[in-house]
Amino acid sequence: MSNAAPTHAIVTVASWEPRWKASVEALLVENPHAMLYILYSTRYADWTAEVRRDVLAAAHDAGTEASETQIDLERPGTAWQAAVDVTVTLHAAGVTGVALDGTTMPREMTWFLLHALGELRMDVDYAYVPVGSYGDWLSKESLEPRLVLKRSGILFPDKPTCVVAMSGFDLGRLNQLVSYFEPARVEIARQIGDRYGNLGRNNPQLSENARHADIFEFDGFDLTGASHAVLKKRIEPLVPDFNVLLASLGPKLASVTAFEITEELPEVALVYIPSSSYNREYSKGEDMARRTVRRIRRRDQGERWQADLSERAGTMGASVASPSN
Repeated sequence: MSNAAPTHAIVTVASWEPRWKASVEALLVENPHAMLYILYSTRYADWTAEVRRDVLAAAHDAGTEASETQIDLERPGTAWQAAVDVTVTLHAAGVTGVALDGTTMPREMTWFLLHALGELRMDVDYAYVPVGSYGDWLSKESLEPRLVLKRSGILFPDKPTCVVAMSGFDLGRLNQLVSYFEPARVEIARQIGDRYGNLGRNNPQLSENARHADIFEFDGFDLTGASHAVLKKRIEPLVPDFNVLLASLGPKLASVTAFEITEELPEVALVYIPSSSYNREYSKGEDMARRTVRRIRRRDQGERWQADLSERAGTMGASVASPSN
């Protein structure tokens, strides 16, 4: 192990899926002097235990300093505080760049970490490894939707609501989202192409509240900027007249697009819809040929980006319980 203090770190949330191990091991090879921070869910600790041991062993063999922290992902305030703690620890250690493994990371935790790391102006490279194939179902029994801490937009009581949803295979989440907020307008970004049997599985059987939705084509796997432009062009004209709620229900990569939209349009709120049941066998293998690593675009203007970094590190955790609207 090098005696020099590392300037980079790998941050990840553990999963039982084979592709999580593949993703982290690839990042260990690409970042030989980085620290490895593994966060893992209290609820699924038993499911991830064996794979976590394998990844920690791989880190040890690579001479990488590694640690793991248990967190309660079911409680957003606690998960947000974990994101703050990791970020402040990295900043205090002199880390300036982070490889964020989003392969199996819950969307809400991805947004928490992107926000916290951005507050301290760290460079973030987002890494994602697709599955080889999906099973019959991914998740079910969706719970009450919630606005995302620190990304809950600017909402006005005299404006109607517009829900913009990037749809996925779990149509229950989409219908739950629309039924819960009862928006005046619904925009659905429908995934294009037949990847993972998309055409047969992603034809929204809409609830009564979404029957008159405007549906447009969107590629949630695209991080080149083209899909970001499609989504921004659709959302930006809505902002003056609506409280816009944006939900990422499709590919995990689309959660990055959603985050970057809120960087440019801070009036837009991110919405997260947790599920109470996950299929342990829903994914098989990994598709390393389609692995993605891309630098996150962040907003470097405005008052919050001009604050002194040490002051930010001392105050970031002070408002954990309050959304930013």
